[in-house]
Amino acid sequence: MDTKESTIKETAKQKLDEWKKTARQMKSQLELKSGEARDEFEDQKKTLHQWVDQTRERLDDLQDTGGDELKKLKQKLETLREQAAEKKADTEDRFKAEQQKIMHQMGEVRAQAETLYKNTRGNLKDTAEDIDEQLDQFHTRFDLFKLQLQLGKQEASDVWQNKKKELSRSLQEFNSKLEKAEDAASSGWNNFSSEMSEAWKHIKKSVTS
Repeated sequence: MDTKESTIKETAKQKLDEWKKTARQMKSQLELKSGEARDEFEDQKKTLHQWVDQTRERLDDLQDTGGDELKKLKQKLETLREQAAEKKADTEDRFKAEQQKIMHQMGEVRAQAETLYKNTRGNLKDTAEDIDEQLDQFHTRFDLFKLQLQLGKQEASDVWQNKKKELSRSLQEFNSKLEKAEDAASSGWNNFSSEMSEAWKHIKKSVTS
């Protein structure tokens, strides 16, 4: 196996593991009641905070290659880090405001990562792409928290039960693709990545529609 093929296999396995982990987390999250979802939201804030710390360390190793655009990205990440570190909201209105603020800042970071991706190359370009992908997954989970807050109080309602069934079907289809994917991913990564991205978009649409 040559170095390029080995790298593709490693990339495919890493992406598969990330997608599988996110799918498992979302499936578990879907079964939470509204109060439990609030607690899980706090756990996800901690996970987000840790991820930002790790990402900033990665960017520090590349600080000589990104110029002002990299500085802007690190500043936006620091704002996101501070928001994720805030204490638990003590009212529903504050919880909604906090949730909205964090999701907005995720969008700010993703936009800056996209700018960096378009204007750099090599390791920094790959890191910018990874930041966008990881925050896309975080954002989808936070969208699900938002949905649970809106509908979860009506846990026995037809609206919420139908939405849960729709999301469960989407996650099951996504998992089925992942289970069959490892060999296909290593032999044709670009096609596989596009296929899984489309499947992920379907999940996001189920959460936000």
